[in-house]
Amino acid sequence: MLALATLFSFASNQTLPSASDLMVRSGQVSSLKYLSPLRGSKSIRLQLIDGSWYQYSSKSGDIETVYHALQRNNGQILHVGYVSGFSGSPVGDERQFYNVLSLKIGSQTLRDYQQIQDAWSSDNQLAVIMCKGLFIGGILLLVFGSALRFRGQ
Repeated sequence: MLALATLFSFASNQTLPSASDLMVRSGQVSSLKYLSPLRGSKSIRLQLIDGSWYQYSSKSGDIETVYHALQRNNGQILHVGYVSGFSGSPVGDERQFYNVLSLKIGSQTLRDYQQIQDAWSSDNQLAVIMCKGLFIGGILLLVFGSALRFRGQ
């Protein structure tokens, strides 16, 4: 339990890059995939016609609405806000996926930077609460487990 508390404490320290570092790439969507693993968080992977890859995480909020809007896109230009160094790749995959930090279809804003930042902050607060609960639970188990073991001898 204490190990889980430590893990959650590291996860809760993730922050988004500054809005001033945001770059926007525009183009039509050439590939769209909704990932819903049995364990872990959902995400949307999309590729623009220029070959660049992006990932929209469920941590960014409202993933179902974003996915359905992207499905109904009808060839409109997509404007993706991202930061060059804020990316990752799945194990065994050479593609670089930039994290989506703002998203527009044509002139319609699906998610702006502030909405995504608020969703990340909310998710981080939940992780802090879980971390505290796991830490307290771990300490209580140690104390009561030791007391019961001592009493039984």
